[in-house]
Amino acid sequence: MQAKSLILSSEEVDPDYRSNLQTIKELRDAFDHLMRIIVERFSDDKSALGDTSGSEYFQKNIQKSIGHVYRAAFDALDGAVMSLREKIISKKQTHLTNRRPLKCLLRLQNKFTRILTIC
Repeated sequence: MQAKSLILSSEEVDPDYRSNLQTIKELRDAFDHLMRIIVERFSDDKSALGDTSGSEYFQKNIQKSIGHVYRAAFDALDGAVMSLREKIISKKQTHLTNRRPLKCLLRLQNKFTRILTIC
């Protein structure tokens, strides 16, 4: 859930409210590994799958899926930092005192720190 929250926060601070394509790709890849486990578990035709049975295969794909979710969160954080940096620079140039981009950056930093402590 923390990764999802970080991804949504990065979309909110994007100037055009867009998603990062790399983030979406990582989530798709994570889902692909989960689907491999489901296919292996519930498939009737074991010959089509090759030598993929056993808990070792499941553990390997779970770990790969988790890795993709982490990379999606890191990619989202990278995008958010770039967006907030641009906002801060533009605010600085126009001499506005709105501190919202700075607050968003600090909030994202706190979320990122919580994700790292879970590892």
